[in-house]
Amino acid sequence: MELKLLEPLDTWMKSRRLLSLLLLRVLLLAFLAAACSDSDPLTDRARSGDAEAQLALARRLVEEGRDGAGPGEAVEWYRAAAEQGAVEAQYELALLLSVSAEGPSAQGLSPEGESQEAQSAPGDAELAEAARWYEAAAEQGHSESQRVLISIYDDGVGVEADAGVALRWLAALAEWGEAVDQFALAERHVEGRGGSKNYGRAAKLFRAAAEQGHVEAQFHLGRAYLSHGLGVLLDVDEAIVWLSLAADAGHVEAQNLLGILYATGRGIPAEPAEAIRWFSMAGEQGHHNAQTNLAILYRDGLGVD
Repeated sequence: MELKLLEPLDTWMKSRRLLSLLLLRVLLLAFLAAACSDSDPLTDRARSGDAEAQLALARRLVEEGRDGAGPGEAVEWYRAAAEQGAVEAQYELALLLSVSAEGPSAQGLSPEGESQEAQSAPGDAELAEAARWYEAAAEQGHSESQRVLISIYDDGVGVEADAGVALRWLAALAEWGEAVDQFALAERHVEGRGGSKNYGRAAKLFRAAAEQGHVEAQFHLGRAYLSHGLGVLLDVDEAIVWLSLAADAGHVEAQNLLGILYATGRGIPAEPAEAIRWFSMAGEQGHHNAQTNLAILYRDGLGVD
């Protein structure tokens, strides 16, 4: 009789142990699931709207190669940060969109290789968005975006080609003081590309670049001083200063022009020996006119002891 009384108690104890084991298993599985979750502090901060975290997360996704060939998760995080005004996010988003637009689908061919002339190229929307983000970054003074926009508006990539807008962005870029940009802007003012010709402005930019050692600018400035109405007054001595700097740096046209000045005595006393020196230097670089000029001096016995 006592054994029969103990059986229900024994069964209840076993059930309780099984229930405890089951509960432990559920808790263990929950712990493992949490440990394996994709969530991390950076993702949490990005989801909360932190622009720096969004930019960092986008960069990480690109580095991990999780973004694939076209716009994907990285683009969305870049866009989220860019919309908050993060200039590096705007620039890098534009780069990513530009690269994506250059994929096979952006070449104007269907999967079967047929022309899609009647439709917009698949990459057009991405190029247009890229241009908008480059512009947003450029407006904040991002120099690389300004540089890209010059080409974009020159070539009409994602926008209507507009030499005037390209000139505006080149002017903004030249404000940073880089000689190569000052020289490029000066050339456009001489050509009247994107606006009216402005020789005075061009001469100032040539000088700014020349003073930084830009050889081509030194040549252009020296040549300007030999011309009337090219933004500076005629000044042969000043011309020789700048042409000599360019010639010493190996600029073949400057060498030939100096030879002509010393051979003809234009605005300075003629010095045939000095002319021979410069014609020889230019001739050794294959300048045909300099070689001809040198031959004439030798023929006439000028500058030869």
